[in-house]
Amino acid sequence: MGLPDDSNDPPPHTAAEDVQAVAVVPTEEALSVPLLDRNATENDLVEVISPAALPEGYTFDVIVNHKPFTITVPTGGVEEGQIFSLSLPSNNDSSASMNIPRGAWRDGLCSFCRHGCCHASLCIALFCPLLLLGQVMTRLRLDWLGNPMSRRTTTSKTFQTYFVFTVVYFTVEYFFQRVLINRLLDNENKNDMTDPMATIFYAFEQTLRLIWVLFSIVMVTKVRGHVRTAYHIPEHSCRGCEDCCCAIWCTCCTVAQLSRHTADYDTYNSQCCTATGLPERAPSIV
Repeated sequence: MGLPDDSNDPPPHTAAEDVQAVAVVPTEEALSVPLLDRNATENDLVEVISPAALPEGYTFDVIVNHKPFTITVPTGGVEEGQIFSLSLPSNNDSSASMNIPRGAWRDGLCSFCRHGCCHASLCIALFCPLLLLGQVMTRLRLDWLGNPMSRRTTTSKTFQTYFVFTVVYFTVEYFFQRVLINRLLDNENKNDMTDPMATIFYAFEQTLRLIWVLFSIVMVTKVRGHVRTAYHIPEHSCRGCEDCCCAIWCTCCTVAQLSRHTADYDTYNSQCCTATGLPERAPSIV
Protein backbone atom coordinates (compact mmCIF):
# COMPACT_ATOMS: atom_id res chain seq x y z
CA MET A 1 0.00 0.00 0.00
CA GLY A 2 1.46 3.37 -0.98
CA LEU A 3 1.77 6.30 1.39
CA PRO A 4 -0.72 9.14 0.98
CA ASP A 5 0.43 12.05 -1.14
CA ASP A 6 1.23 15.00 1.14
CA SER A 7 2.49 17.24 -1.64
CA ASN A 8 -0.50 19.57 -1.27
CA ASP A 9 -0.28 19.81 2.49
CA PRO A 10 1.00 23.11 3.93
CA PRO A 11 4.58 23.10 5.26
CA PRO A 12 5.09 22.41 8.96
CA HIS A 13 4.23 25.37 11.17
CA THR A 14 7.02 26.75 13.34
CA ALA A 15 6.78 28.73 16.52
CA ALA A 16 8.82 31.56 15.03
CA GLU A 17 6.15 32.14 12.38
CA ASP A 18 3.60 32.70 15.09
CA VAL A 19 5.48 35.55 16.73
CA GLN A 20 4.54 39.02 15.63
CA ALA A 21 5.19 42.28 17.44
CA VAL A 22 3.21 45.39 16.74
CA ALA A 23 5.20 48.62 16.83
CA VAL A 24 2.99 50.76 18.99
CA VAL A 25 3.26 52.71 22.19
CA PRO A 26 2.04 51.05 25.39
CA THR A 27 -1.48 52.43 25.60
CA GLU A 28 -4.44 50.43 26.84
CA GLU A 29 -5.46 49.87 23.23
CA ALA A 30 -1.98 48.63 22.38
CA LEU A 31 -2.06 46.13 25.19
CA SER A 32 -5.22 44.62 23.72
CA VAL A 33 -3.72 44.09 20.25
CA PRO A 34 -4.01 40.34 19.48
CA LEU A 35 -0.66 38.61 19.17
CA LEU A 36 -0.29 35.17 17.62
CA ASP A 37 2.18 34.11 20.29
CA ARG A 38 1.51 35.69 23.66
CA ASN A 39 4.30 33.66 25.27
CA ALA A 40 7.10 35.36 23.34
CA THR A 41 9.99 36.28 25.62
CA GLU A 42 13.49 37.70 25.39
CA ASN A 43 15.60 36.50 22.43
CA ASP A 44 12.54 35.14 20.55
CA LEU A 45 12.38 36.00 16.84
CA VAL A 46 9.60 38.48 16.05
CA GLU A 47 8.30 40.26 12.98
CA VAL A 48 7.89 44.00 13.47
CA ILE A 49 5.70 46.26 11.35
CA SER A 50 7.42 49.63 11.03
CA PRO A 51 5.06 52.44 12.14
CA ALA A 52 6.84 54.99 9.91
CA ALA A 53 9.88 55.54 7.70
CA LEU A 54 12.70 55.30 10.24
CA PRO A 55 16.48 55.69 9.89
CA GLU A 56 18.89 53.03 11.07
CA GLY A 57 19.70 53.22 14.76
CA TYR A 58 16.29 54.70 15.65
CA THR A 59 14.78 53.07 18.74
CA PHE A 60 11.12 52.52 19.60
CA ASP A 61 8.97 50.18 21.66
CA VAL A 62 7.05 47.08 20.62
CA ILE A 63 4.48 45.37 22.81
CA VAL A 64 4.75 41.60 23.24
CA ASN A 65 2.86 39.68 25.90
CA HIS A 66 1.71 42.98 27.47
CA LYS A 67 5.35 43.97 27.94
CA PRO A 68 7.29 46.73 26.14
CA PHE A 69 10.61 45.95 24.48
CA THR A 70 12.88 48.65 23.07
CA ILE A 71 14.24 47.66 19.67
CA THR A 72 16.65 49.32 17.25
CA VAL A 73 16.01 49.82 13.53
CA PRO A 74 18.53 47.70 11.58
CA THR A 75 21.14 48.93 9.13
CA GLY A 76 19.70 50.71 6.11
CA GLY A 77 16.55 51.87 7.89
CA VAL A 78 12.98 50.81 7.14
CA GLU A 79 10.00 52.19 5.24
CA GLU A 80 6.53 52.74 6.67
CA GLY A 81 4.64 49.44 6.84
CA GLN A 82 7.76 47.38 6.15
CA ILE A 83 7.98 44.09 8.04
CA PHE A 84 11.38 43.14 9.42
CA SER A 85 12.50 40.34 11.73
CA LEU A 86 14.73 40.53 14.79
CA SER A 87 15.20 38.95 18.18
CA LEU A 88 13.62 40.55 21.22
CA PRO A 89 16.32 42.22 23.30
CA SER A 90 16.88 41.20 26.88
CA ASN A 91 14.97 43.49 29.18
CA ASN A 92 16.27 43.03 32.69
CA ASP A 93 14.64 46.20 33.97
CA SER A 94 11.12 45.27 34.97
CA SER A 95 10.20 48.83 35.98
CA ALA A 96 8.19 51.08 33.71
CA SER A 97 10.16 53.29 31.35
CA MET A 98 9.34 56.23 29.14
CA ASN A 99 9.54 55.59 25.41
CA ILE A 100 12.10 58.20 24.26
CA PRO A 101 13.31 57.80 20.64
CA ARG A 102 17.03 57.89 19.88
CA GLY A 103 18.72 58.85 16.65
CA ALA A 104 15.93 61.15 15.42
CA TRP A 105 13.25 63.44 16.74
CA ARG A 106 9.95 61.84 17.68
CA ASP A 107 8.20 64.14 15.20
CA GLY A 108 8.78 67.34 13.24
CA LEU A 109 9.22 70.91 14.43
CA CYS A 110 5.79 71.81 13.05
CA SER A 111 3.96 68.77 14.46
CA PHE A 112 2.68 70.84 17.38
CA CYS A 113 -0.95 69.84 16.71
CA ARG A 114 -0.16 66.12 16.73
CA HIS A 115 -2.08 65.62 19.98
CA GLY A 116 -4.79 68.18 19.25
CA CYS A 117 -5.04 71.95 19.16
CA CYS A 118 -6.03 72.15 22.82
CA HIS A 119 -3.29 69.88 24.19
CA ALA A 120 -1.90 71.27 27.44
CA SER A 121 1.72 71.27 26.26
CA LEU A 122 0.79 73.19 23.10
CA CYS A 123 -1.15 75.82 25.04
CA ILE A 124 1.73 76.39 27.46
CA ALA A 125 4.20 76.54 24.56
CA LEU A 126 2.13 79.26 22.88
CA PHE A 127 1.38 81.44 25.89
CA CYS A 128 4.34 80.80 28.19
CA PRO A 129 7.10 78.73 26.56
CA LEU A 130 9.54 79.23 29.44
CA LEU A 131 7.18 77.37 31.79
CA LEU A 132 7.03 74.39 29.43
CA LEU A 133 10.81 74.52 29.10
CA GLY A 134 11.02 74.33 32.89
CA GLN A 135 8.95 71.14 32.83
CA VAL A 136 11.22 69.64 30.17
CA MET A 137 14.31 70.58 32.18
CA THR A 138 12.81 68.98 35.28
CA ARG A 139 12.31 65.72 33.34
CA LEU A 140 15.94 65.89 32.22
CA ARG A 141 17.18 66.75 35.72
CA LEU A 142 18.71 70.05 34.64
CA ASP A 143 19.04 73.03 36.96
CA TRP A 144 17.62 76.43 36.06
CA LEU A 145 20.78 77.27 34.07
CA GLY A 146 20.51 74.08 32.01
CA ASN A 147 23.32 72.19 33.74
CA PRO A 148 22.93 68.51 34.74
CA MET A 149 22.18 68.04 38.42
CA SER A 150 24.30 65.84 40.65
CA ARG A 151 23.08 62.34 41.43
CA ARG A 152 22.88 63.27 45.11
CA THR A 153 20.15 65.80 44.33
CA THR A 154 16.88 63.89 44.53
CA THR A 155 14.49 66.61 43.39
CA SER A 156 14.62 69.29 40.73
CA LYS A 157 13.09 72.69 41.42
CA THR A 158 13.67 74.06 37.94
CA PHE A 159 9.97 74.29 37.12
CA GLN A 160 9.24 76.07 40.41
CA THR A 161 12.09 78.51 39.71
CA TYR A 162 10.83 79.28 36.22
CA PHE A 163 7.31 79.66 37.55
CA VAL A 164 8.52 82.34 39.99
CA PHE A 165 10.50 84.04 37.20
CA THR A 166 7.38 84.10 35.02
CA VAL A 167 5.11 85.53 37.71
CA VAL A 168 7.64 88.23 38.64
CA TYR A 169 8.29 89.15 35.01
CA PHE A 170 4.65 89.56 34.02
CA THR A 171 3.84 91.40 37.25
CA VAL A 172 6.64 93.94 36.74
CA GLU A 173 5.82 94.20 33.03
CA TYR A 174 2.18 94.95 33.85
CA PHE A 175 3.24 97.57 36.42
CA PHE A 176 5.52 99.39 33.96
CA GLN A 177 2.87 99.39 31.24
CA ARG A 178 0.19 100.75 33.55
CA VAL A 179 2.48 103.55 34.74
CA LEU A 180 3.47 104.41 31.17
CA ILE A 181 -0.14 104.50 29.96
CA ASN A 182 -1.27 106.68 32.87
CA ARG A 183 1.59 109.16 32.48
CA LEU A 184 1.16 109.38 28.71
CA LEU A 185 -2.56 110.06 29.14
CA ASP A 186 -1.85 112.76 31.73
CA ASN A 187 0.76 114.37 29.51
CA GLU A 188 -1.60 114.29 26.53
CA ASN A 189 -4.22 116.17 28.53
CA LYS A 190 -1.56 118.73 29.46
CA ASN A 191 -0.23 118.92 25.89
CA ASP A 192 3.18 117.92 27.29
CA MET A 193 4.75 114.97 25.50
CA THR A 194 8.27 115.36 27.00
CA ASP A 195 7.91 113.58 30.33
CA PRO A 196 11.36 112.36 31.49
CA MET A 197 9.83 109.86 33.95
CA ALA A 198 7.83 108.24 31.16
CA THR A 199 11.05 107.88 29.16
CA ILE A 200 12.81 106.25 32.13
CA PHE A 201 9.96 103.81 32.72
CA TYR A 202 9.89 102.96 29.03
CA ALA A 203 13.64 102.27 29.03
CA PHE A 204 13.33 100.00 32.07
CA GLU A 205 10.40 98.14 30.49
CA GLN A 206 12.25 97.55 27.23
CA THR A 207 15.42 96.46 29.05
CA LEU A 208 13.46 93.95 31.12
CA ARG A 209 11.79 92.58 28.00
CA LEU A 210 15.15 92.25 26.22
CA ILE A 211 16.65 90.34 29.17
CA TRP A 212 13.64 87.99 29.21
CA VAL A 213 13.87 87.28 25.48
CA LEU A 214 17.65 86.73 25.55
CA PHE A 215 17.42 84.44 28.57
CA SER A 216 14.70 82.39 26.86
CA ILE A 217 16.74 82.04 23.65
CA VAL A 218 19.89 81.00 25.52
CA MET A 219 18.08 78.39 27.63
CA VAL A 220 16.12 76.90 24.70
CA THR A 221 19.37 76.64 22.73
CA LYS A 222 21.15 74.95 25.63
CA VAL A 223 18.36 72.47 26.40
CA ARG A 224 17.87 71.53 22.74
CA GLY A 225 21.58 70.86 22.43
CA HIS A 226 21.47 68.72 25.57
CA VAL A 227 18.57 66.64 24.21
CA ARG A 228 20.28 66.13 20.85
CA THR A 229 23.47 64.98 22.57
CA ALA A 230 21.69 62.72 25.06
CA TYR A 231 19.60 61.00 22.38
CA HIS A 232 22.16 61.08 19.54
CA ILE A 233 20.10 63.29 17.23
CA PRO A 234 22.21 64.85 14.45
CA GLU A 235 21.75 68.34 13.04
CA HIS A 236 20.09 68.54 9.63
CA SER A 237 20.02 72.27 8.86
CA CYS A 238 22.30 75.18 9.74
CA ARG A 239 24.96 72.78 11.01
CA GLY A 240 26.76 74.18 14.02
CA CYS A 241 24.01 76.65 14.90
CA GLU A 242 20.76 74.71 14.37
CA ASP A 243 19.83 74.86 18.05
CA CYS A 244 20.31 78.62 18.19
CA CYS A 245 18.39 79.23 14.95
CA CYS A 246 15.43 77.16 16.17
CA ALA A 247 15.47 79.00 19.51
CA ILE A 248 15.48 82.43 17.82
CA TRP A 249 13.02 81.94 14.98
CA CYS A 250 10.78 79.13 16.26
CA THR A 251 10.87 79.40 20.06
CA CYS A 252 7.37 78.09 20.74
CA CYS A 253 7.61 75.28 18.17
CA THR A 254 11.03 74.25 19.47
CA VAL A 255 9.92 74.06 23.10
CA ALA A 256 6.80 72.12 22.08
CA GLN A 257 8.96 69.64 20.13
CA LEU A 258 11.28 69.18 23.14
CA SER A 259 8.24 68.50 25.29
CA ARG A 260 6.84 65.89 22.88
CA HIS A 261 10.20 64.18 22.49
CA THR A 262 10.83 63.80 26.23
CA ALA A 263 7.33 62.54 27.05
CA ASP A 264 5.14 59.76 25.71
CA TYR A 265 1.90 61.72 25.37
CA ASP A 266 0.21 58.72 23.74
CA THR A 267 0.47 57.00 27.11
CA TYR A 268 0.57 59.82 29.67
CA ASN A 269 -1.61 62.91 29.55
CA SER A 270 -0.03 66.35 29.58
CA GLN A 271 -0.67 68.38 32.73
CA CYS A 272 -0.16 72.10 33.25
CA CYS A 273 0.50 72.27 36.97
CA THR A 274 3.01 69.49 37.68
CA ALA A 275 6.78 69.93 37.76
CA THR A 276 7.30 67.60 34.79
CA GLY A 277 4.07 68.32 32.92
CA LEU A 278 3.13 64.65 33.40
CA PRO A 279 1.08 62.69 35.95
CA GLU A 280 2.81 61.67 39.15
CA ARG A 281 2.63 58.01 38.07
CA ALA A 282 4.69 58.68 34.94
CA PRO A 283 8.18 57.12 35.11
CA SER A 284 11.34 59.17 35.08
CA ILE A 285 13.34 59.38 31.86
CA VAL A 286 16.71 59.91 33.58
